[in-house]
Amino acid sequence: MKQKSIQKYIFRSNTIMIIVVMLSAFLILGGVYLLYQFQNKPNLVKNSELASNSSEVYEIIEQSSLSDSAQIVELAEKLREQNFYLWVTQKKRKTVFLNLELSSADQRQLHDFIIDDSEIHTFIMSGMTIMTRKFSESNRELYVFNENEVPLVSPLRRILRSIMYVTAILSIFISVLSIVSSFFMRRLSKRIMEPLQLLSEAADRIKEENYSENIQYHGDYEFEDVCLSFNDMQHEVAKARKQQREYEKARTDMVAGISHDLRTPLTAIQGTLKGLLDGVAKTPEIQKKFLEIAFRRSVEMNHLLDQLFYFSKIETGNMPVHLQRVNWSEYLQEYIEKRRVMDEERIQYYFHKTGDGIASEIDRKEMERILDNLIENSKKYAKRDDLVISINLSTKADRVYLWVTDNGEGVPEDKLTHIFEKFYRADESRNETEGNGLGLHIVKYLTEAMSGNVTAKNNDGLEIRFDFPSAQGEG
Repeated sequence: MKQKSIQKYIFRSNTIMIIVVMLSAFLILGGVYLLYQFQNKPNLVKNSELASNSSEVYEIIEQSSLSDSAQIVELAEKLREQNFYLWVTQKKRKTVFLNLELSSADQRQLHDFIIDDSEIHTFIMSGMTIMTRKFSESNRELYVFNENEVPLVSPLRRILRSIMYVTAILSIFISVLSIVSSFFMRRLSKRIMEPLQLLSEAADRIKEENYSENIQYHGDYEFEDVCLSFNDMQHEVAKARKQQREYEKARTDMVAGISHDLRTPLTAIQGTLKGLLDGVAKTPEIQKKFLEIAFRRSVEMNHLLDQLFYFSKIETGNMPVHLQRVNWSEYLQEYIEKRRVMDEERIQYYFHKTGDGIASEIDRKEMERILDNLIENSKKYAKRDDLVISINLSTKADRVYLWVTDNGEGVPEDKLTHIFEKFYRADESRNETEGNGLGLHIVKYLTEAMSGNVTAKNNDGLEIRFDFPSAQGEG
């Protein structure tokens, strides 16, 4: 279906309105002109409206001749006896004889009475009898009229008549213009107000948090685009509101979880210290064991607070990375040796590589945080006493590929795509594991900050795969 345009519709409406008004103006002016002609141009009559002595005057004119001045004067005297006046012209209507003062307007008015033949013609206008005759031999014109309304057209009457016609023309013109404008404006207003009303109703629905009903409008494509954009915005608002509710719920759960996570090691630390103060640990060996428990719990608290600190920096966008060229093989071997010392052989580490000299531009400290978070995540969720961490390195084209795998139970497939979301915990029960849902979110943020990508899959355990840009040359 061909799309309609409100712009074209407005142009078309205005054009039609102007054309209609112009045609109306021409018709009105034409009608007024015809009416004027009808009212002011005298009609040939042969009825009782003529003066009572019209027949006598007719016979006088019929017997007259305008060959010389004496005959014209004689004719004028005979007409005056009948209360009629005489006007004789010749050659471009130059006055030859006139026994009554006539204005130029009156003379022009009388010129309309002449007919180009030799017959006597009788007219009546506003009760005045007028007779005319043209003498072809002498090329003279004869005008005879009685004295009922002399002058024919007075100045005041001409002014009043002009005002009357101008007023009539303006009144009719304005009326037609108003009617035509009103008609098209109503149509235009209806055409514009329909989508605006739909948009207003949709805005009210959004205020009431009703995002399910779309605007249904089919008409001018400009308004269709606006309504479609509004529907898209409504969907985005609904999506954002849903995410916000989920986010707020996650934050609430996180605060409750953090309180729980902090309370557990803090309680343990307080208990061991209380035992030491009360003299429960009497031997050096037991005292050392108590201190080791307190230290380990304090490390857990420090790690949790460190995660919260980093999350705060991520949320405020105040977590820059400092890139430097790093040889992956050397870096990962150093890291694994460090972890082996820290974990005291409680975790087995394996490192596999497919080549030497593989390098990238990364932040050494933040990459270490990424690996630490992955290992801490495996320690919490793998649920294996003999935890094995495998780190594999390879390169292809201009990318470096790194994947870290544990031998745990993995993550349910339906939750695998969510594990990098903030506050998300695949295991919702805190009775089994402790966690705040921030570790893997920080991993994703730092990886992307170093121009890398990270994904997760199950491969006899949880496998986290990275790819980073490869640095040119030897590392």
